[in-house]
Amino acid sequence: MRFETLKRIVLAKPKATFTHIVWERELPVRKTFPGVTVVKRTSGTVRMGIDYNNMASVKLKRMNGELPSENAGLGKNREWIEYPYFIQGKNRCLRIYLDKKNKLSSIYFINGVRATKEQAMMYCTKAAFPSNPKKSDVLDVNVDNIISIK
Repeated sequence: MRFETLKRIVLAKPKATFTHIVWERELPVRKTFPGVTVVKRTSGTVRMGIDYNNMASVKLKRMNGELPSENAGLGKNREWIEYPYFIQGKNRCLRIYLDKKNKLSSIYFINGVRATKEQAMMYCTKAAFPSNPKKSDVLDVNVDNIISIK
């Protein structure tokens, strides 16, 4: 989706409302499978336009020591383009906020044909499917990977 189109859609929505989003990205494939493309398409209901520091889950994690007592910022070479929605780093990203009640779901495609997660794992590097993925309250989704937002 073009950035200007996405920006117009996102900024027209009231802050913190639940929104359905779909994005996809190509996963890294092992060198032993030249010519194979594996794509992961993720969809779910998320929120946008929230102040991270005001989230109840973040406050709780700060109290119990899971997070630093103060926000450490976005990190090296990353800055807000349009707070609290868009971030510029290596790529332009939309910051989305996850909710315990609304889980993300993913489907996989191998060379354009729908596949199971297990089939996709056979072709991909270990980095594509970490054994202990960290649970986060936010995700930064590359704007170029977003297919739809409603």
